[in-house]
Amino acid sequence: MTPDQFVAKWQNTTLSEKAAAHEHFIDLCNLIGHPTPASDPTGQDYTFEKPVHPIAAASKGSKGDLGFVDVWKRGHFAWEYKRKDKYKNLTEAYRQLYQYLDDLDNPPLSIVCDINTTLIHTHFTGFPRREITIRLEEIPSRLHEIRRAFIDPHSFRPQKNTAKVTEDLAQVFGDLANRLIDRYPVDDLHLWETDGSPVAHFLMKVIFCLFAEDIGLLPSRLFTALVNDCLFDPESFQPRAEELFQIMRRGGRYGEHRIKHFNGALFDDAPALPLKHGDVTVLRRVCEGGWDGVEPSIFGTLFERILDPKKRAQIGAHYTSRDDILLVVDPVIMASLRRKFQTLHDDLKPTLDALLAEPEKKKRDVLSAPARIRLDDFRRYLSTVSILDPACGSGNFLYVALQRLLDLDNEVVRFAARHDITLKPNPYIRPMHSDGRPQLLGIEINPYATELAQAVIWIGYLQWLDVHGLEPLDRPILPKLTSIENRDAILEFLPTPPSAKPPRHPDKPPCHPERSEGSLPQTTSPLPLPASWPTADFIIGNPPFLGSKLFRKQGLSDQYLNALFSAYDLPKTSDLCCYWFELARRAIESHPSTRAGLLATQGIRGRENRTVLERIKQAGDIFMAWPDREWILDGAAVHVSIIGFDNGAELERTFQGSTAIAINVDLSTGQNVAQARALAENARIMFMGDTKGGNFELEPSLARQLLALPNANGKSNAAVIRPWVNGLVLCHT
Repeated sequence: MTPDQFVAKWQNTTLSEKAAAHEHFIDLCNLIGHPTPASDPTGQDYTFEKPVHPIAAASKGSKGDLGFVDVWKRGHFAWEYKRKDKYKNLTEAYRQLYQYLDDLDNPPLSIVCDINTTLIHTHFTGFPRREITIRLEEIPSRLHEIRRAFIDPHSFRPQKNTAKVTEDLAQVFGDLANRLIDRYPVDDLHLWETDGSPVAHFLMKVIFCLFAEDIGLLPSRLFTALVNDCLFDPESFQPRAEELFQIMRRGGRYGEHRIKHFNGALFDDAPALPLKHGDVTVLRRVCEGGWDGVEPSIFGTLFERILDPKKRAQIGAHYTSRDDILLVVDPVIMASLRRKFQTLHDDLKPTLDALLAEPEKKKRDVLSAPARIRLDDFRRYLSTVSILDPACGSGNFLYVALQRLLDLDNEVVRFAARHDITLKPNPYIRPMHSDGRPQLLGIEINPYATELAQAVIWIGYLQWLDVHGLEPLDRPILPKLTSIENRDAILEFLPTPPSAKPPRHPDKPPCHPERSEGSLPQTTSPLPLPASWPTADFIIGNPPFLGSKLFRKQGLSDQYLNALFSAYDLPKTSDLCCYWFELARRAIESHPSTRAGLLATQGIRGRENRTVLERIKQAGDIFMAWPDREWILDGAAVHVSIIGFDNGAELERTFQGSTAIAINVDLSTGQNVAQARALAENARIMFMGDTKGGNFELEPSLARQLLALPNANGKSNAAVIRPWVNGLVLCHT
């Protein structure tokens, strides 16, 4: 059979899926000169009708009987046929096939075919998915691509991994951002920090549209078509884009297309920005990227650098990877949840063993009912878990935590399927539930980062559903994430009424113990207090790294610092991140089941900084620590400490990834040298030397001139002008 004869035979067929599938596949094998499934007499590696557990069947009325994939070739592909008039597109067929992949040894390719169209979907870990479409009439010219699926499936692996795709998209997108920021500048940096940027808000809408069309939430590459139509008519872009944004906000028709109800803060009343011809040309290049392949755990960081004027210098620098974030998420969140799942598994083992041994389907259904209920209850429990990042930035920690929750939920579904128990595939987990109950909570002082965090979280959630062959079931698709708050995470101010005594935090002594309460000033000025955090089961994050000597250099005002020192009883030399640790400690005192994992400067291990760790050890314990770990912070390689702590309930300790008996307050194991006392014999034999409080040095020539000048009080200027050296000078002499 020639390729043209193959096309002629199948182009007019009206056979059912079952009647056509085997013969069509055999014809393809003959066409490319490849053996048919019958060449494997056992069917262990290559077969028609490969049995699978129907994970997705619960929503389709199945009672749990085995399903079958039309064709399977180990290490190559799973192939599913659909009737031509049953699916206008093959998206649903792919989603059904994806649910079976665990039972099929996770082949690198999923192929769906309705005779007229063959879609090849790729699955390579760490690489974006690809979808290759081959129409029936294209078979003669594209037969080599079908042959590759049979003999070399790994040739379909994309050249760029997910991280590289995201970096490249950010770079191209940055060209458009630069043009718009130059045209619509926020001249006052304070306005940027308080009100955000209209350019940033508009570009986030664009980003989401590009992502939505690539995963099928917007039909027929709708936004790309809009951009192409405006290439030679840029004036029409603004009204057309604005119309699309408005319809996405409420749902409805856009031309001939039905648009889903997106809602959310993203598609609000803010107008689209007008574009010039050059802008549309760049935007067209942006549309060509594979936005379904972005990596959300670095996505937010890259775009924050592009659009935030304070971070523009970091563009092109390194970023915190997903694997680094997992050093916090896995031991603090997932270790606890996986133990609960393991306990459930152990409890159900007798029932599960009985299910596998029972040959009768009806009896299996009866036996499986209690296990099905308990497994589904565990999935519902996962949807109640709340995670707070009180320094969430663009949402990277929250996204990674959400992904791990979803992966665990999917693991439960597949575990149930292996024991002939069918659960609905869609998770109950959501960033924000339809009843307004939040699952992810965040606090971020930068309004732009706050908004970006919401977009990152929703993109990550929808991407996870798409990769797993699932559709978002709730409407609207994007409820507003009111749980990502734009405010100061460590300090809040309450107005003090006249003649009223300011309230005092129960953990904090009076701000001025030397004063009697009757002498407190009567004022209506705002009263500083430690910020309140929402209650959460887990607290994770990367608080700002700032040593106390740099507070004022980095823009913290005297008024703010006085308020901070007044609200907390920490040493004034404590690094800024210590205030997040203190609030996390108080959160655990109020909600004892809470677990926390935060990053800190290495300085938290020593001297006054260690005060907050001493309190954590007194009220609970440290169960995980990396005292000196390489990290990427604001594009630069630094060394940090990572600390996990709770109320002392966690019995397992890990130190630098290995099991430990105990973790000391200075983030060491073994002998607790932090408790060592000064020896009297060593007194007065060592001195740390003088430490500069600021940069106030005089050139030698100027110093000599000042020393020679008289002083009005008759004293020599040598009393205040002194030579200064340190160890570095001695090393070079």
